[in-house]
Amino acid sequence: MSDITSAYPLAEQRSNTSRGTVIAATLGNLFECFDLYIYGIMAGTIAKLYFPTGNDTVSLLLFLGTFGVTFFMRPLGAIYLGNLGDRIGRKKVMSLSLFLMTIGMLIIALAPTYSAIGVLAPLLVVGGRMLQGFSAGGEYGSATALLAEHNPQKRGFLSSWQTATQGLAMMLAAAFGAYLAWALTPAEFESWGWRIPFLFGALLGPIGLYIRRGTSESSEFTETARTETPMLDMLKLQKTRILSAAGGLRGRPADVPCCELSRRLATSIIRLIKSIS
Repeated sequence: MSDITSAYPLAEQRSNTSRGTVIAATLGNLFECFDLYIYGIMAGTIAKLYFPTGNDTVSLLLFLGTFGVTFFMRPLGAIYLGNLGDRIGRKKVMSLSLFLMTIGMLIIALAPTYSAIGVLAPLLVVGGRMLQGFSAGGEYGSATALLAEHNPQKRGFLSSWQTATQGLAMMLAAAFGAYLAWALTPAEFESWGWRIPFLFGALLGPIGLYIRRGTSESSEFTETARTETPMLDMLKLQKTRILSAAGGLRGRPADVPCCELSRRLATSIIRLIKSIS
């Protein structure tokens, strides 16, 4: 009986640890997805203010090109920050990626418009998106690895919170956009209202960094022998798993942002063709 009773505090401690790890790890994913969704929601306004061409359709097409820059930077961030995380630890890399995300979002939130500083305005936006994409690439893999390694018996359940927070971020961004559109006049929204969600998102950065201070590396990571070339070792020793993972991603349905961006892009191209003809 005493053995069963003494097991309760240990089980409760593990539960609290898992809960804290999930919160700390998924905050970055929530932050990154919120930034992506709200950036898409504000597409029309940002395109008009930062990519003015005299043609709204052309401005929107230029704006949508910044999404391409974001997704181009993601694999670069995943390779560099993921490799770094295998060497120095997931926690440090997750804090670094969250800090970079915060800087990227602040650049978007505070950047002067094209009418104020000219061509430097869209360059700032593109730079912010590149920074966001690079940091997001390293964030997702590091956070998912941390979740999976903390409790080998619940790898799937803990890792699934990464996907769950994507849905939460989408609802939060949609609610933000809907409320601002309802509460503000078009002039107020275009002048300063669209910046509010980005400033709100930037506030999540310091909060996330504070919460992640208490996160510890998993015993699976600390007990594994370190290597200075984790990426090369993976390519040499884990070919089957890499191909299996790549095949699984290949069959995965397109994410909501990609579907929405494709719809916007197709609509804009059709409008441009019609205007030319």
